[in-house]
Amino acid sequence: MKKVTFLLLLCITLPLISPAQERERRVLSNKVRTIVARDRLDGWYAAFNIGYSPIDERNSVIFGLRGGWVMGHSFTLGLAGNAFISQKNSLSNIPELNRYLAGGYGGLLLEPILMPRSPVHFSFPVIVGAGAINYWEGYDTLSGSSTVVPANYHDLSPFFVVEPGLEIELNVSRFFRLDLGGTYRFTNKIKSNNFAPDVLQTWTTYLNFKFGRF
Repeated sequence: MKKVTFLLLLCITLPLISPAQERERRVLSNKVRTIVARDRLDGWYAAFNIGYSPIDERNSVIFGLRGGWVMGHSFTLGLAGNAFISQKNSLSNIPELNRYLAGGYGGLLLEPILMPRSPVHFSFPVIVGAGAINYWEGYDTLSGSSTVVPANYHDLSPFFVVEPGLEIELNVSRFFRLDLGGTYRFTNKIKSNNFAPDVLQTWTTYLNFKFGRF
């Protein structure tokens, strides 16, 4: 008799338990996820990079720093800055006079990350900000003299920049990632008498070294 009673109770309660569990699963799946949730796995990183860019048809070196908050392994919000200097270019009629282009820019970093848990994956960094470019000229030495003439700076010109990119990222270790990246700079028309208005609108390729908690 006890067994029959137990089986009857079990048959009655099972249909009631299953819908309750299903409702609980639906509530959990529909739960609003917030940025500051305790169960969210966020991180951070700091990075430096070195790259190459053809600026004003001259070989140019670019150095950069960046860092940010990695949200849920899949998106970084942070800050980035780059500095550049071009190869010297001498005037044919004044061989001692060297000319350079140098400057820098920085701003907000937005970086979606695709397949972040894979050993090899992709990220899409975008820098939105502003900077300035300088035309620099100076003599190495005067002909037949050891006197060095001080450098002169001309046309310090500000600009706005948007620089989207693509990076192939390697998870070398838990705290270190190595990126091979490429970007293209878009700027407003820069006003200067010494270089073209679109002098900075060109591509860049670089190596990026990231350290942090990803």
